[in-house]
Amino acid sequence: MAGRIRRVRPALVIATDILAGHRSERIVAGIQLSATGIHPGSGVGNRRHALFRQTLGIPVIAVGVPTVVHT
Repeated sequence: MAGRIRRVRPALVIATDILAGHRSERIVAGIQLSATGIHPGSGVGNRRHALFRQTLGIPVIAVGVPTVVHT
């Protein structure tokens, strides 16, 4: 991702992530917004590279949407 950022040089990154919940009533019932970035997969132990201003060098807006339910 950092290599693409250096080539394209965007002003910011908008990252989306699927969120997991414990109740089906929460599916797409709301969204989470963050101006501090995101660590994708951390809620389910599936660690990915962090997407933060500190790691990418540009602002990161994170949008999380609950679409998965633990069964």
